[in-house]
Amino acid sequence: MVRSLAVLASVAWSSAATAQPEPTVVTTVDSCVPVDLPHFRRLLSIELGTSIEYQAEAPRGPGRTWVHVSCAPAGIVLNLEDGLTGKSMTRLLNAAEIEPPDSTRLLALAVAEFVVASWVELRAIPRPSVQVLGAAPPSAARRAAEQAAQRKLAELEPAAVTTPWELALGLGLDTFTSHASIMPTLSLRFGVALPPVAFMFGGDAGFVDVPVVREAMRVATIGVVRATGMGAVLFGGPVDAMVGPMRHR
Repeated sequence: MVRSLAVLASVAWSSAATAQPEPTVVTTVDSCVPVDLPHFRRLLSIELGTSIEYQAEAPRGPGRTWVHVSCAPAGIVLNLEDGLTGKSMTRLLNAAEIEPPDSTRLLALAVAEFVVASWVELRAIPRPSVQVLGAAPPSAARRAAEQAAQRKLAELEPAAVTTPWELALGLGLDTFTSHASIMPTLSLRFGVALPPVAFMFGGDAGFVDVPVVREAMRVATIGVVRATGMGAVLFGGPVDAMVGPMRHR
């Protein structure tokens, strides 16, 4: 029994040691805000990569971030008190752009971006010139918030613009039925896409010895060289982009 308890204690200690700390985000949403609260907190937890708690009043401890969502005549108000950075922020959202059925998703995205805007300071200014008044946040919560902000910023960054291209190499055979000869032909194609157009360049080259027959006898050979080049401009796009508008006419 003692051995079993020791093993269980060891497993519990190992799990606690390897568990990743999470920054604590507390939300308060007034009843006037058109939002599905359980779904809102679930989406916000996914966006920030942390658990979301509910509390009626602002938490006063270090390492806790509180967001209060309320209503005003001009729109929806976000008030943030960040225990990690020691600052308060306010943002006014256009209520006309946050309407059912997408109100919950849009509001969760807006709050996540608002929180990340505060947490980014932890990476941008790791050692401020003047320290914030009050108790310092736990180092584990600070590191977790930095990582969450970095993940969110990576998602918001636009994808790098690349220019797709392709290179094709082929081998063909040309036949000369009159002389019963076959010419191996090497083909090369290079294409680059710059939507909505694409450019293609290429060429073919081949060589063969064609026999010269006179009175059923081969008297000589003629070396035949064939080389061609080509260039093209291609226009087009997805089929759905062209068919879609026609369906709605």
